[in-house]
Amino acid sequence: MAVPPLVASYYTLAGFRPMDGPHQPSPIDLRQRIEAAAKAGYAGIGTDVMDLMASVERHGHDGIRAMLEDNGLTHFEVEGMGDWYASGAGRAASDAARREVLIAAEKIGVTQIKVTGNIAGRSHPVATMRTEFATLAGQAANAGSRLTLEIVCISDIADVATALEVVGDTAATNGGFLADIWHFVRGHQPYDTILAAPQGTMAWVELDDGAAKPTGSIISEQLDDRRLPGEGAFDITGFLAAVRQSGYTGGVGVEILSDRLRALPVEEAARLSFESAARQFIN
Repeated sequence: MAVPPLVASYYTLAGFRPMDGPHQPSPIDLRQRIEAAAKAGYAGIGTDVMDLMASVERHGHDGIRAMLEDNGLTHFEVEGMGDWYASGAGRAASDAARREVLIAAEKIGVTQIKVTGNIAGRSHPVATMRTEFATLAGQAANAGSRLTLEIVCISDIADVATALEVVGDTAATNGGFLADIWHFVRGHQPYDTILAAPQGTMAWVELDDGAAKPTGSIISEQLDDRRLPGEGAFDITGFLAAVRQSGYTGGVGVEILSDRLRALPVEEAARLSFESAARQFIN
């Protein structure tokens, strides 16, 4: 199997642990991360909303676009826009973030906007989520971007069935769900559920690895102890087989949240993560 375009998800190269103190942008300048990703062989890179805003303030939309083009990166994704289907103060903050992301999508060329459900116990009816996802997908399409809904095993959108309900008809245009092997394994969700989804509804795939049994709490493991692909016990071969059988032919994100990786120079983190992921596609 040929190695697909690989994308360094935000926290793979962000260099810090999310959820430590107030939310903050990466301490590593976006230019350095872009250059490290390109040198390692990645086809793209990710950021989150706060990091995007800090990078725009420093480099401008045109500057970021130029950095991506100069380094040959064709995929640029943004994540971390919470409360997109909420109400009240949470929704007001989310709408402000939405405006920034959509402006960036138009001016920089954001390939993909990634959203998730809520992990804080606040849940809304699936019908509400479906309506709000369709609205956001339409806005993303107008800005030239795709909207993907990541299945997160500890959120209120924890499985393929729920994700399909939320994605709804947007799969025919620019919406879809995101399958990360970590959330399938730790969520005890069989890979076959990917095959049960209608073709074209899976919009993105992410790869990582983990221990045979959870290490620490599910939150601490998710943030600190994901392994490089091939260095854990996950059945990556089976996961990729299901992905292929589903008809998916797109790129693959590499998402490694790891104390070990974030302690390394960003260039080394990029090289190790890329090489370990690429080996999973070489038979």
